[in-house]
Amino acid sequence: MRKLKLQVQMSVDGYIAGTNGEMDWTARDWDDELKKYVGEVTEPVDCIILGRKLAQGFIPHWASIRGKRALINSTVQ
Repeated sequence: MRKLKLQVQMSVDGYIAGTNGEMDWTARDWDDELKKYVGEVTEPVDCIILGRKLAQGFIPHWASIRGKRALINSTVQ
């Protein structure tokens, strides 16, 4: 049976976005420990399900790096 993992960035008081939908509070510099943790969590993932608002932000980014990721992966290996 496959696993479903839920990953949510939420403030301590339970909010995911600001009153106007802004998510700027989640932007910060990631230290090596956080990068390692996120890598371990996301490496085995083969499917990501996003809500509409989050997808609207992710899709343009992914489209802009479409060929770059394959190039990065092939040079690292």
